[in-house]
Amino acid sequence: NRLPGANTPDLIYRCSGLNCYQENVRIFLNEYKPVPKKMTFKKHYCVSCLINDKPGVVRDYQGLDEVKKLSSFDSARILADKNTYYPETTDLVSTWGLVFLIHENPEQLRKDAEFVHATMKLETLS
Repeated sequence: NRLPGANTPDLIYRCSGLNCYQENVRIFLNEYKPVPKKMTFKKHYCVSCLINDKPGVVRDYQGLDEVKKLSSFDSARILADKNTYYPETTDLVSTWGLVFLIHENPEQLRKDAEFVHATMKLETLS
């Protein structure tokens, strides 16, 4: 068994109480106990991957201050360093940043994710 990345095990734990790390160790120790067939998520999460469509040297980031004001904002990880070349996003590995959202209401979470994608921008020089 391989655990997913992008803080997903931590997000699952914080939203449902299921500790993926603990379950993974149990599998390796041959002590696996089936989890309940129906998982109850008290909260929902979203990982927004930020896409760069204009490769170049990173000048700045836009929108993070606005995104931090969302009720669902949990954290952000900026992967593109300023004053370095960053390529066009072609896959998950070349995303320039990740924004982690958590909220009780899945509809609000969806709206907030749309806001993140409309607001967060990477400024580059060609």
